[in-house]
Amino acid sequence: MSEGTRLDHMLNDRREKLAALRALGSTPFPATTGRSATIAAARVEREREVTVAGRLTSLREHGKSVFGDLADESGTMQVYWKADVLGETSFATLKLLDPGDFVVATGTVSETKSCEPTVFVRDYRV
Repeated sequence: MSEGTRLDHMLNDRREKLAALRALGSTPFPATTGRSATIAAARVEREREVTVAGRLTSLREHGKSVFGDLADESGTMQVYWKADVLGETSFATLKLLDPGDFVVATGTVSETKSCEPTVFVRDYRV
């Protein structure tokens, strides 16, 4: 496959995902984020709700849960989505995200079993 063909395929895939996000009622390019904390500030919080915004750098699926990493100008932080918290439609939308997408996530900051500061997401937007 030539470089141009790969690029065309990637652009078509991204356009299809964008159309699917819009069909599900998402507004992929909001004017504001409503961020309440930078990632660096959120990393030191515990048991407090925050809204962080950043570029998605990775996604790791584990059945009915998904881990990801968000990066902003201040650092990187893990985020955690659960199907039973988000609901089926919102959780299914995660499959439309790719590394590089911008995400706004709202949830409580806590630690995982491995002591990693994490936003346990209750709501998110692309």
